[in-house]
Amino acid sequence: MRWSGQGSGQRRGYHHGNLREALIEAALDLIARKGPAGFTFAEAARSAGVSSAAPYRHFRDRDALLADVALRGFELFAAHLENAWGNGRPDAFRAFENVGHAYLAFARDEPAYYSAMFEAGIPL
Repeated sequence: MRWSGQGSGQRRGYHHGNLREALIEAALDLIARKGPAGFTFAEAARSAGVSSAAPYRHFRDRDALLADVALRGFELFAAHLENAWGNGRPDAFRAFENVGHAYLAFARDEPAYYSAMFEAGIPL
């Protein structure tokens, strides 16, 4: 006896890894292509290879997904700024200059996170 879809070669739903992480990665990709307001929760689900109902296991709604992306962006951003500040010690002017460069580099290198953080309008 075979269960439906088992061994048939058909693509099955998302059954491996971490769905939450897959949804965040899908959201980052969509933000990079369409901006933080340019996609739906269902599109994020499709991009992650799951049903449109699956994201609700981890996020209340699209805004909650965006908030999680933005929060992760702020954590990454803070680490970049702290590193830049530390690399400028003991010269305060150099540290301040390094932080400015790190800010601009983050915006350039992580545009999806930056958009989620500063353009989505999601309260954290």
